[in-house]
Amino acid sequence: MFFDIPLYDAIARGLLLGAIALIWIVLLVRIVGLCSFSKMTNFDFVMTVAIGSLLAGAAQATSWVSMAQTLSGITGLFILQYIASLLRQ
Repeated sequence: MFFDIPLYDAIARGLLLGAIALIWIVLLVRIVGLCSFSKMTNFDFVMTVAIGSLLAGAAQATSWVSMAQTLSGITGLFILQYIASLLRQ
């Protein structure tokens, strides 16, 4: 993906794709608000664990298609969280 040497490629891919995914999560938290992680109801806890799992998956992505799929999954979870918070009110 980035380098011909497998070790260098794995390290660079993990660092770059993990950073991209983390920036994406921070951006979505800024849009949706901290309520997506703050109240820690059962749904919030499951979402936090799922976001962490998707972040790990993004850092291990082997293609840009799988990276886009992971980022869209994270976005979908934030949309569901926002809808759930609106329904709670």
